[in-house]
Amino acid sequence: MTDKEMARLIVAERLIEGEIRVKGAAEVLGLSTRLVKSMQNYKFATLILVKLKCIIYYLTENNNI
Repeated sequence: MTDKEMARLIVAERLIEGEIRVKGAAEVLGLSTRLVKSMQNYKFATLILVKLKCIIYYLTENNNI
């Protein structure tokens, strides 16, 4: 997983948990607020998929699979 993907994951988690607002997330990610709101609509499914990707990546990098 790239640094950019990890940053997006962290920002998405903070947005979903209410720690940051849409405007702040948009600024950090370099996206429009409209796009961030759209992404927020799919938050749970997206976050689950990204977390699974992180777990799979971690396991394959550490030869646990």
